Amino acid sequence: MERDMENLQDRLSDLSDCVLLNIMKFMNAKYVVQTCVLSKRWKNLWKSSPNLTFNSSDFLWVPAFNKFVSWVLSCRDNSISIHNLEFRRKGCIGPKILDEIITYAASHDVQQLTIIVNLVLKEDFLLPSCIFNCPSLKFLKLYFWYPYAFATHIKLPTSFNLPTLESLHIKHATFSTKENGCVEPFSSCSMLNTLVMDHCYLLNATKVIHISNSKLSNLTIRSFRGDGIAYEIALSTPNLSVVTMKGLPDLKLSSMCNVPDLEKVKIAVSWFEDFPANHLVLISWLQVFSKVKILTLSWSTTKTLNALLSTSSFRTQLPAFVRLRTLKLKMKSSSNMSNKAVRKMVEYLLQNSPATSVDVLKCCTSSE
Repeated sequence: MERDMENLQDRLSDLSDCVLLNIMKFMNAKYVVQTCVLSKRWKNLWKSSPNLTFNSSDFLWVPAFNKFVSWVLSCRDNSISIHNLEFRRKGCIGPKILDEIITYAASHDVQQLTIIVNLVLKEDFLLPSCIFNCPSLKFLKLYFWYPYAFATHIKLPTSFNLPTLESLHIKHATFSTKENGCVEPFSSCSMLNTLVMDHCYLLNATKVIHISNSKLSNLTIRSFRGDGIAYEIALSTPNLSVVTMKGLPDLKLSSMCNVPDLEKVKIAVSWFEDFPANHLVLISWLQVFSKVKILTLSWSTTKTLNALLSTSSFRTQLPAFVRLRTLKLKMKSSSNMSNKAVRKMVEYLLQNSPATSVDVLKCCTSSE
């Protein structure tokens, strides 16, 4: 065994620093730092790693994790840029260490930044502006969980000045307002291809979030009406190709341009027995996405549409799906909705549309 370990160390010693650092990118920061005990050559090699993955699951004691993160950032070679930084923290933390992580990443030309944390906030927290003005950033994922979500907010700026950003994922964050009640955060992200907004909020008098971006092709929105006020999303995204809508149908949706390349739309709304009038918003979503080629409806969406389309006044509002090739319906195996009811609903839905292939797919949950 001892000889095998010596042979392994010898083989590793034959590799260049570049190769060793590339191997390190698949390791969490705790284990990257521990390589310093292997030999003199390894003692400071970790300090040059452009990839840092901090995960509190690697530590039995959370305060030790916080201390470790600060120590690594202070000891690292500051002349080396950050390619990828991930910070995942179980349990609640305050905003101080989050501010430290984000500021360090932005000051070291980070290209990919992932933050997944549970914050404890006594007051609104404005995320450091430096990360939203970082010219090197290509991927940004900000996922927050925090108690008393409606009393405090994790605030985003009114605009993102990220010229190289390609993929943006945001969860449980709040967009700041402008005087006109409209915010347009993404128009300066000229390379943005993918946008995911999950349980996001609009602050104070903001009523409309305008998603204006000529490059955006993949959009996912999970709506949430945290303060009891529905808001509107206005799309100006001519290159949009794939859209996923999830959660409560509590936001108005409008399109300010044609979407000639819309390929796939998936709608998975939540179902309630006494669904409110805002489920009528679902009809308006279909109107916005009327030029889609492949439309997928979850079981709860199918069930909701079946209830709505039983009234003739709603059927007259349905659009003509002029480019639709395939309609996919997700059906629960335990569904009490008869085949006749499904056929009738499909007939109503496609009454103004050309011949379309209909696929009925079995699923286990309502949200699939």
